[in-house]
Amino acid sequence: MISLIKKKILFWILFSINIILGFYFGYIFSNSNSLISFCLIPINILIIFVLIKLYINKSYIKNTKLAYILIYLILNLLFSFFIGYSIPFMNGTDPINMGIVMIPLLCFMNYSIVDRLNFYINEIDLIEDNRKKDNEDLKEEIPIVEVDSKKEISYWFLFTINTLSITLFGYLLNTSYFIISFLIISMNLIFVFILTYFFTKSRITKLKYPIYALIGFLSILCIGFISGISIPFFESENLKLIVIIIVPLLCLGHFNILKNLNTHLIKEISKKDEIKLPIIEYENKRYIFSLKSLIILGFGAPFLIALIYYFFAWRWNYWLHEIVVKQTTFFLNLIFDMGVTNTFLSIDENPWVFEIPGQLDIHLETFCTGIQAICIFVGIFILTPHSKDPRTNKDTLWRKIKGIILSSLIFYVVNILRMIIQLYLYYLGYPWNDIHYSISVASSFIAVIIVLLMHKWVPEFILSFIYAYSLTRQNKIKKPKF
Repeated sequence: MISLIKKKILFWILFSINIILGFYFGYIFSNSNSLISFCLIPINILIIFVLIKLYINKSYIKNTKLAYILIYLILNLLFSFFIGYSIPFMNGTDPINMGIVMIPLLCFMNYSIVDRLNFYINEIDLIEDNRKKDNEDLKEEIPIVEVDSKKEISYWFLFTINTLSITLFGYLLNTSYFIISFLIISMNLIFVFILTYFFTKSRITKLKYPIYALIGFLSILCIGFISGISIPFFESENLKLIVIIIVPLLCLGHFNILKNLNTHLIKEISKKDEIKLPIIEYENKRYIFSLKSLIILGFGAPFLIALIYYFFAWRWNYWLHEIVVKQTTFFLNLIFDMGVTNTFLSIDENPWVFEIPGQLDIHLETFCTGIQAICIFVGIFILTPHSKDPRTNKDTLWRKIKGIILSSLIFYVVNILRMIIQLYLYYLGYPWNDIHYSISVASSFIAVIIVLLMHKWVPEFILSFIYAYSLTRQNKIKKPKF
């Protein structure tokens, strides 16, 4: 198993290097228009064939599935080439940042493709293993259990509230209510000691573990306080957004510390510390989720969605604005021959502008790129829990990648169509506010289609809500003791 993982990682690195070379050759070809750079792309494609041949070696794989893998890898390579080729034509803010963002994503995509190739090669063995497993399950149904972690989750929730409150009071301390905020901050520190004491009470094996945890909790509390008190000093809006990203990371830090502390405190897991997990069967597959994975989905998804959105709302990533503006302008002029132009105003908060003949200019905001809808589904796809049944879980990564790519493409195309319709109607003389909000709301119904596709490829998301309800109905889940 270890050698198989090493082999998969090694070939993923080789495919990723090929992707980076494709990006570099595209950039060189666009700058120098050198025929040599263009001729190097067939060599990149040949490298893909060679690597695939070496990976398969003497293993068996169906020709149709091998063709799918080759198509995916070649498309990924061509995409990186055109990203590099497009950069010299962009004149916005730091266009090279498009490559810095997109190429790592393409490399990750390569990993999912290599993982799928490995699955196809070992598919026959996996089917046989599943058949044996099914026969064993028919003979004896073995319940799947996990440690009852409600106490751990409850304390994480209290630590999180404490961190959020000290961040808020740190902000108020620098603006107003100085004495009250100072007193409450002192209570925050005391609260950390109290929570740590009750969490470890009567379960301490070695004193060093609670001390390490306490140092971690206090460090997180200090970072939260410094983040809050620093906000009024930030002149840039982008720096203020960093605090919104830091605080959720601190909350995840609490979760990790509590998890490790709990591992050290529990030497042996007795049956009374275990809960039997319910099983949901859907399309002949078993879905079993841990309680922690459901908590991470509920609390982590909103933070991850906000993190991705604000990442693209950063001026550093306004290359996305430029792509949307120029593509929309191209299709408006191609279809309606409107004579639309676009301008980049570096001093403006929203620098990219549509210049519509006979009408006022329209500035493009980050929200107008459609990235907010993409972020929602990407965040959900990433944090949707995996089933604890290995047979159901074997292709989860591939299904999630497909869902992310297809949902992103649908939202992006629909958003471009939305902007074309809006700007054309505006060009004809319709009031901007009327057509902007009405068409934007109408186009949001496309989310229903994405939800249906999500349920087809990643049914774990909908099933996780049903599963959470099943857990709450279990009488064996004990109430946490504080």
